[in-house]
Amino acid sequence: MRLFKRCGCADPTKCRHPYWYIFKLYRRRHRASTRTANRQLAERIASKERVLALEGRAGLRQTPPVRLSAHVKAYLAHTAKTNRTSYKDEAVLERLVKSVGDRPITEVSPFHLERWKRERAEQVSRSTVNRELNIVRGCFSRAVEWDRLSLSPMRRVKAYRVDNVRLRVCAPEEIKTLLTAAPADLRLLARLTLESLLRLSEALALRKDDIGPTYATVVQSKSGRSRQAPITPELRADLVARCHKTSGYVFGVGKDGQPPHPAAVSVAFARLTRSLHLTGISHHVLRHTGATVMVANGVSLRAVQTIGGWTSLRMVERYSHLDDAELQRAVRVTHNHTEWASSGATNGATATGTSSTEPDKTDRGKS
Repeated sequence: MRLFKRCGCADPTKCRHPYWYIFKLYRRRHRASTRTANRQLAERIASKERVLALEGRAGLRQTPPVRLSAHVKAYLAHTAKTNRTSYKDEAVLERLVKSVGDRPITEVSPFHLERWKRERAEQVSRSTVNRELNIVRGCFSRAVEWDRLSLSPMRRVKAYRVDNVRLRVCAPEEIKTLLTAAPADLRLLARLTLESLLRLSEALALRKDDIGPTYATVVQSKSGRSRQAPITPELRADLVARCHKTSGYVFGVGKDGQPPHPAAVSVAFARLTRSLHLTGISHHVLRHTGATVMVANGVSLRAVQTIGGWTSLRMVERYSHLDDAELQRAVRVTHNHTEWASSGATNGATATGTSSTEPDKTDRGKS
């Protein structure tokens, strides 16, 4: 390891330019600025960087580093066992490998990830990029847990600053239009999400054995925990009548009775809303709408959290929104107050400056 300065000063030991360090490790050269002109401090910084480099490449001589494509394949196989929405991760991580290149996972740097992030921001919205960043972050975090990395390169990659609040909820007229025109299966799925706040993957995984007298047991939830979502007697009767005779799945199709893929149902739902000219409405919007209606009608936040299967009240606040009717009711309260005050000041003014709405002191004393 060697310290040097890149300036052309006559006496480099007395100038104020920072020291640079350079060293080779496993056929790779490391060079960077220490950002200090103090030689002792520069030596400590350079030694620390060398230790970090050694920790990041520990065991390289014994076993070759895992390539990014191999780690992605192992990560997808792992998440497929616990996460029902893992099919979304595959497309994201395949684009990442194509952009970064199938290099050893130890050589993936924050620069590569930042470049991929900028490329994706030119193709999709920044909110979508942030969601994909969470998938990539989980992939590299698992590499750290499996001792394939000492530090995740995602630690220096920041998400875009965007407004993640979902403001879109369905109006009562839109819900009526949707439930009237939707096919039987999509209508039942929409009712199940609106009334019991089930996710699409949770609804498709329901079986006849999961339906109780007043609840539906959600076994394969997103968080991995089962819960009991309450259902009405009318909805229960429709769910039991829809169950497939062979497999027992509520939404089973075909001879084998397996439910359709969530992505296919999501596309079919999007096509339906577009044909009905209902812009910005997806199946997931119904989950927001159901939570909003519950909160607006006085249901406690704790009850909504239990029904929706959220781990914190913060998620309930994110899913429940203020609709126009609630805002209009709020300003109507203040309007009635100001109207009463204005009419009292105008109609009740007397020559002495007292208002007729307030009794006179002499009258108050006589009474």
